[in-house]
Amino acid sequence: MRGLVSLTDQAWFEHLSALAQPHGGRLDEVNFWRPKDQDALRAIGTGAPFFLRLKRPHYAIAGWGFFAHWQLLPFRDAWALFGQKNGAPGFEAFREGIARLRGSDPVAPGARPLGCIVLREATFLPPERWLPWGPGEGWKPNIVADCGYDLLSAPGSRLLELLRDGAPPPELVERFTPLDVDARRWRSLVRAERDGQSTFRLRLLDAYGGRCALTGERVVPVLEAAHIQPYLGPASNHVQNGLLLKADVHKLFDAGYATVTPDCRFRVSERVRADYENGHEYYALQGREIRKPEDERAWPSREALAWHAHEVFLSA
Repeated sequence: MRGLVSLTDQAWFEHLSALAQPHGGRLDEVNFWRPKDQDALRAIGTGAPFFLRLKRPHYAIAGWGFFAHWQLLPFRDAWALFGQKNGAPGFEAFREGIARLRGSDPVAPGARPLGCIVLREATFLPPERWLPWGPGEGWKPNIVADCGYDLLSAPGSRLLELLRDGAPPPELVERFTPLDVDARRWRSLVRAERDGQSTFRLRLLDAYGGRCALTGERVVPVLEAAHIQPYLGPASNHVQNGLLLKADVHKLFDAGYATVTPDCRFRVSERVRADYENGHEYYALQGREIRKPEDERAWPSREALAWHAHEVFLSA
């Protein structure tokens, strides 16, 4: 079992720590961006612990999260997805911070995208719980980004002790199984919290190459992350429980006027014609096979598709 300790920007940490304080020191998702690094994070796998090490004068582990996804994103897209969870109070503050570190404006024409490391269940510890981390723990002074540790042996086992109050989000496991329990968190009587929604959308955008699984549309603002089995808690955000769909197709799918069969073919209900005396553009897509991700591990769950066809689809 491996974890990664990464150098962490002080201003980023302080902003998110304050943002997390009313929530017990935890945020459902954050963007741990790197201003210049364009290389994918490969040192740890999905769901692995990612520890936040503060620089001088603290030299300490001050929090952690669980690695969910890495992707290069245009600066504006990063802000649109994560907002203040990028570690800044507003768009201009975020822009100025990246510009200062890069020496160039991140929204200028031709600007390089931002390397985004998305963390789920990010925890920010109060100073009295920080864990000193320096040369005695194998951290060399010349490290400029991160260092991996075996969490089952010293000194990495000290990091594992920090995780006794946390566990990887359930949507980051290898395989999705339709849920029997409603695990949503409720903010009020009428609106359920949806933890990790930006992460879910980002993973689907990446898996489907930024194109609608049915139509091939690639204009990102009209593409939505559709749950096959409706959201019942963080485990529902597994990539195998998702489809990247145009907004109109997504609405039909959620309402039961359309489904995707377990063999990945689009099916439109006769109820569209009966209820609205229309739907020609959708019937033209009847039986079309959806585009599946290149990575087989991201293919939609046959079980979830069968569940939708049985429980949601308006077959008559």
